[in-house]
Amino acid sequence: MTARLMPTPDVLLGDKFKENCSGHGRYLLAKCRCDRLYYGPRCQYRDECIDSKDCGDHGKCYDIGGTSAPRKQCYCELGWFGQDCSKRSPMKSTELDFASYTKRELSNTFHLYWRILHDLGEVEMVMVVNSTSYVGLGWRPRSLTATCKNFPDLQDLGTPQ
Repeated sequence: MTARLMPTPDVLLGDKFKENCSGHGRYLLAKCRCDRLYYGPRCQYRDECIDSKDCGDHGKCYDIGGTSAPRKQCYCELGWFGQDCSKRSPMKSTELDFASYTKRELSNTFHLYWRILHDLGEVEMVMVVNSTSYVGLGWRPRSLTATCKNFPDLQDLGTPQ
């Protein structure tokens, strides 16, 4: 008696599979050729910029050396924000009137302030942190579920000999 493998409904046989490069590139010569700003074996990661031209007249592109996407990000001049630093912010100095913000004390060394800018349809947040390390704040759109993972494929290269 010989065993026969039956494909599961979510696994396609090689002759039925067509690589789509996550919709951000073309499959050519057995490799994804990614569209501008996209990278990864399946073009699944996106940087905000390649160079400072992508950040408009009020920002600069920096490679932050991160281990997750985006690796390159636009950093805007004071008074500007948005993905390409093209939206004008009401914030004109680093001096803030914290009375106009809602405060949330996340720990005794981490305070989060925010306010809604109704005319811009934006939320402005300020973090005040006493730390000797990096601090980050992130959230995801409601349309993404907890199953959405956009993490890079990290490989353990073992302990150096």
